[in-house]
Amino acid sequence: MSKGQIGADDVPKWYIELLAADRLNISVVELQQLPILWRERALVALAAENEARDALEQRARDMRNRQA
Repeated sequence: MSKGQIGADDVPKWYIELLAADRLNISVVELQQLPILWRERALVALAAENEARDALEQRARDMRNRQA
């Protein structure tokens, strides 16, 4: 984990549920009624999106540094 980032252990359960429900475009109550598989899928998708965004940002920084 990078400096300044927080891990899943630092985040309250309700916030993780809120993120998963938001990703699935449903309410937290609806999420709680679904099999846990859907929450896990939503969280995996969020993690993959975050990793892709980080990789793109790093690539942009590298390109700017090469031009400087």
